[in-house]
Amino acid sequence: MLTSTGAPVDVLVCALAPTALALQPDLARAAKAAGVRLFVPSEFGGPTLGAHEGLPALKAALQGEIRAVGVPMLLVFAGVCA
Repeated sequence: MLTSTGAPVDVLVCALAPTALALQPDLARAAKAAGVRLFVPSEFGGPTLGAHEGLPALKAALQGEIRAVGVPMLLVFAGVCA
């Protein structure tokens, strides 16, 4: 994948609203196909690893789908914003 200036895209950072999180595995597949080197899913909250309920559980399930794509992934847990 190249930017409009022809530079390669190394990192894709998702900042999707909770209602659009299910799009992330498709974005990860497209990123991998385009040669993006790192995928950062929309986390921006508390830790979601191993979560079993609510929005954190959805994010944890999506992390598994993204891992299956095979693109390197970075999870950023910035904490709860007030």
